[in-house]
Amino acid sequence: MERALAGATSGVLFVLAIIEATRKYHIGNTMTVQTRDGWEDVGDYIILHGANWGGAFILFIFAIIAFWYSISKRDSVKKN
Repeated sequence: MERALAGATSGVLFVLAIIEATRKYHIGNTMTVQTRDGWEDVGDYIILHGANWGGAFILFIFAIIAFWYSISKRDSVKKN
């Protein structure tokens, strides 16, 4: 069952990566500042032309991990 769920998750992530890579627009910010616990957007949100390649790459990596998990053979029988 877990292999089927991982396979379905992998398929969904691949589709989302393709959709993200073929988008015509994405939203960006004009300015960010570093705070003590990370980065914070302080500028205006603007619409940018082109795909968000960073998001597409991350989705693709997670899809590969889920696909690997779905095809890997594991011993699912509990041993006492």
